[in-house]
Amino acid sequence: MEQSFEIVVIGAGPAGLTAAIRLLEMGHSVALVEQEAFPRPQIGESLSPGVRPIFAYLGAGALLEDPCYLPDIPARVAWSEREPLLVEPAQRGGGLMVDRAHLDAQLLALAVRKGLHVFQPARMVASTFQNDRYQLKLQSAAGDFRIPGQLVGHSTTASNLIR
Repeated sequence: MEQSFEIVVIGAGPAGLTAAIRLLEMGHSVALVEQEAFPRPQIGESLSPGVRPIFAYLGAGALLEDPCYLPDIPARVAWSEREPLLVEPAQRGGGLMVDRAHLDAQLLALAVRKGLHVFQPARMVASTFQNDRYQLKLQSAAGDFRIPGQLVGHSTTASNLIR
C-alpha cells in the first residue's frame, strides 16, 4: 500500500506530536510513524511552567487540566543558567506532574482529529531519496507500507521542521 505525504514525522513523543500538529495547522499533509502502540508505558513526568503557552498555542491547553495531574508544583528549571533554578508557582505559574502515557495518547488523539495520518505500531526499515522525495518503507502488523514524502524528520529534531 502506498500513500503520499508532504511531511513524515518519525516518533510520537511530545516533540513529534507538537511538530505534527503545528504542520497540520500550517496546511501540510502529515504522517507520523511510531514504533510503539499507545498507550505506551511511561513514568510520570514533571513539566515546567513553560509548557502551558505551547499547549495553548496548539489548542491543547485543556489536556493539561486533567484532574489526575498534580498542578501548581514548584519546578526546578535549567535552561540558560549554570545551576537549576527553583521556580515557584507564583513566579511563572506552576509546574505540572503528568501521566506521560495518558498525555501522549491525548495529544496523539488531538493530532488525529486535526488530520494526522498515523502508522502505529510501525517501524521504518528503509529510506531512499530520489527526485526530491524520500521513499520510506514501513513494516507493521497490518503489512508493509511505502510512504513518499518531501520532508522527513525525527521527533528529536522536530523543532527544526516548524522554523
